[in-house]
Amino acid sequence: MNNFYRAWAGKNVVLLLFLCCQCSSLRPSQPPTQLDSPLTVAPNSYRLKPGDHLSIRNLSVVDGFLGVDEKSVLPEEFVTTVTSDGTITLPGIGRYQVAGCSRRELSDSLSAWYSPLLLHPVFDIQVTNLKVKVLGSTGIQGVIPIEEEVTSLGEVLARSAGIRFMEAGQTIHILRGRSHERQIIAFTYADLHDPQVLEHPIFADDLLYIPPSKKAIKSAATQKNYYIIQPILTAFNLTVIALNVIRYLR
Repeated sequence: MNNFYRAWAGKNVVLLLFLCCQCSSLRPSQPPTQLDSPLTVAPNSYRLKPGDHLSIRNLSVVDGFLGVDEKSVLPEEFVTTVTSDGTITLPGIGRYQVAGCSRRELSDSLSAWYSPLLLHPVFDIQVTNLKVKVLGSTGIQGVIPIEEEVTSLGEVLARSAGIRFMEAGQTIHILRGRSHERQIIAFTYADLHDPQVLEHPIFADDLLYIPPSKKAIKSAATQKNYYIIQPILTAFNLTVIALNVIRYLR
């Protein structure tokens, strides 16, 4: 009899273990641990510092907003400045320390901070004070934004749509600093064949100037004079026509 109970108990223990294994396999797996910085950031990435001006765009799915008036909490795009204590003010959630973060790290942090209000929040961040001024014979003139505090001559030329060689002179000037401390670095077009010249560093707030050729300056001056004289010639011709019409009617 004892052997019977022992055999019965043994079979039931095996059955219970089998059922437990099956049930455990049907349980939902735990979500993976959320890392503070899930993406590796390059060590030379630009780090935010006091005085930086930030333009932050909210790329989150509008339909995913969790029951809060979106515009009253978080506009589609807003600007802010890193204060002297290294913090920024974020709409709807307050002040946070950001000095020393890369743009990618700040974007990931914003996603975490706004996760109670947004479903799958995503942000794009631009440091608007990182810029280079470009003037002269280039495809695009004006203020060119750059990604890092230091970029290259080739990158800036590419962002400004290249040199307009038909009207440009023979030199490229990089102006750095202000007033009496200004440094001028000059290259010729022949130097552009050297890859090291294209990798020459360009710093934020530098001025890249491509002087136009003398022929282009003369052509521009002639065209300007033409625009000044043309209205006078038009008025003179209209006057002559009017006088001829009056004389004919008499």
